[in-house]
Amino acid sequence: MKPISCMLHCILLSCTVLLSLVPAVASSFQRGDRYWNGKPQPIGIDFSFDHAVAVYADGPGNFTTIGVVRPNPDNPYIQYVHTLFNERDTWDGTSAVLNDDNEFELEEAWIDKNWSRVSSWPGRFTQDSCSRLLPFFIKFKPFIQFTFINFCFREEEYQYRPIKPRSQYAKLLSQRRIRRLRTMVPKWFRSPQPNKLSRSGFVLSIFELVEQIKEVALQNNISITSAIISKPKWIHNEMEDLFDEACLLADIEVYEQPRDRAEMAARTAPEGGTVLLLDHGNYHLDLVHAAWDDREKAHKQRGSMGLKDMGTSRMFKQLTWHVLLGYMRNTNSTKDETNWPNVVGLQHVVQEVSVARNQLKFGTEWPQLLNISERDTTVNFTEPSGRVRTVNVTSQDVSAIEARYIAEISNNIRTLLTKRDKLDEYWTGVYEEFMKTNPMSKQDIQDYLRNGGSMEKLLGVVPHPKKDDSWYETVDSVIILDKGHDAEILRMAIEKALRPNGPNITQAEQEMCVPYYAIAARGAALRARDWISYYEASFPEYEEYELEDEL
Repeated sequence: MKPISCMLHCILLSCTVLLSLVPAVASSFQRGDRYWNGKPQPIGIDFSFDHAVAVYADGPGNFTTIGVVRPNPDNPYIQYVHTLFNERDTWDGTSAVLNDDNEFELEEAWIDKNWSRVSSWPGRFTQDSCSRLLPFFIKFKPFIQFTFINFCFREEEYQYRPIKPRSQYAKLLSQRRIRRLRTMVPKWFRSPQPNKLSRSGFVLSIFELVEQIKEVALQNNISITSAIISKPKWIHNEMEDLFDEACLLADIEVYEQPRDRAEMAARTAPEGGTVLLLDHGNYHLDLVHAAWDDREKAHKQRGSMGLKDMGTSRMFKQLTWHVLLGYMRNTNSTKDETNWPNVVGLQHVVQEVSVARNQLKFGTEWPQLLNISERDTTVNFTEPSGRVRTVNVTSQDVSAIEARYIAEISNNIRTLLTKRDKLDEYWTGVYEEFMKTNPMSKQDIQDYLRNGGSMEKLLGVVPHPKKDDSWYETVDSVIILDKGHDAEILRMAIEKALRPNGPNITQAEQEMCVPYYAIAARGAALRARDWISYYEASFPEYEEYELEDEL
């Protein structure tokens, strides 16, 4: 080999060695390598429609609630969740939450763009150079020969070095600082905020909620670095990925896609059998029926029903109309006088009536000997003209509306639990009986339905068979997700729907002082413990390091 050629290969080989020391920095956000934040923590974070809860699980029956937070006044999280709820039945892809991802595209540095091209040829060049230089180094002493051969043909040991993914929303951190500074300024000096809703705004609102949870958890001497997330059922597809992005900004590792609240809550139910879950809030009611899967070792959804026109706000509106109609009758109001609730502000009227309802049910100022059914209170509304309207709200009014609401929930539960094969068999029998006495052709029936008729009215003249318990799926336990005030109403609805064979109460609800709003977070924390088991099985040496640290 010529000396000049040999020297050239040596120089280029040295450059190749230096290039091999440069780390590969190019990465795009998928989910990143797992465990970039270390060993998983048994922590679950549940995002409800108006708050977030974090729970630490020391074991299947040992839970600690480490944080319960509500969004700050300047955080539009509740508005985002409610907007997405109103779009839960929209299938055309349109949304009031604008897609502004093009403003947050990751900007790759020059070395990121060209690293794959640069890093591909050093290996090939090293192999070629080593082959050319091998005859030259064989002439040297054994030590030099060994050093050269060990470098060129060494077997590299694999080292697990997980890499944290890069978030495309990193620029939001500066916006959050501006928003925090804005809260320190008096309200009358604050600049108006943009009204449009966007994906980046949703990420920022979730991020601020997560940061609140982390601050509260630190007060309990727990630093959250990883968690399993549960979220409202109606937030899915690309929108649920925004929870991942927010947690990434907060330096919290999430090992799997966010799960529905009901799915996570089902993990707190006893193993085996079936469970009925009611996720209830201000404006929603989601019913889920799940059965135990021996292979998955978890309850799997068998049926579900999402109701838009339910929730606590429905009761408040019905109660408002109920007491207003009573007021109109008692005061002999004319048609012109019935518009005063709109003049005062209907939303304000509903709010004041709801406050009166809560005062009647949960107020502590009532005499101990006064029966709850004998309580009553008044609400005053002042019109712009100065006239005061005094509306009376009684416990009988509240009970009547709650009984109606209980019946509605009970009917929906029975609809959810109805066996489909029994339902098909039922309608087939009714149709056959109808055709025996009403010889209508298929064309006549189609014309009838096309002209606005309904099958129920058409078949209503036929005696329907009485439904029995065999028509409905079994329920072995029940889980209620609610803020707590209306849990008793939901219990009564369940008892009414499943009577006489009422459900058992889940283990989570049998314990004392267990808040209903923390059950989903408990289930998510139990799911996080599965990841700990998976981690310890994948890295058994970790336990040895832990033991050495303790010693």
